[in-house]
Amino acid sequence: MKKIFIVFKKELLDVIRDRRTIISMVVVPIVLFPVMTIGFSAFVGSQVEKTRAETQKIAFIGEENYPELYNYISRDSSFIIVDVDDVTEAIGAKYINSAIEVREGAKDNVTAGDSSVVKIYYDGAEIKSEFTRNRLRGKVNSFSDSVVGLRLADLGAT
Repeated sequence: MKKIFIVFKKELLDVIRDRRTIISMVVVPIVLFPVMTIGFSAFVGSQVEKTRAETQKIAFIGEENYPELYNYISRDSSFIIVDVDDVTEAIGAKYINSAIEVREGAKDNVTAGDSSVVKIYYDGAEIKSEFTRNRLRGKVNSFSDSVVGLRLADLGAT
């Protein structure tokens, strides 16, 4: 056991004497890692802000099924609505960031006091696509809240 301690002591002294070893063991982790972390965070933040400021291309499927929702979304200047033949292909090719589909009979369901499903297509591996999906979801929720508000006003419950 004494021989192991002697070898350990010798190796430890060699490491402490070597300036490059001390720098790589102490200075690099203390200085470089925080700088890299802060730099990466700043880069990601700037990319998110850039994406937020961009106008997002979307497709609207079933415009005729709920024209009021189409008009509500088309008035938002952060979206450009384009026509596509195949939504999945257009999202995969990054021609559009996201798409919204309103099924047939949606307006009739809502007018009758029922609910309706709106489907949003996006690419979960693409940050821009997911960001657009979240923005679209917010617009649909806002429209839904206004419809509920109108229903409550019609019932005299506001």
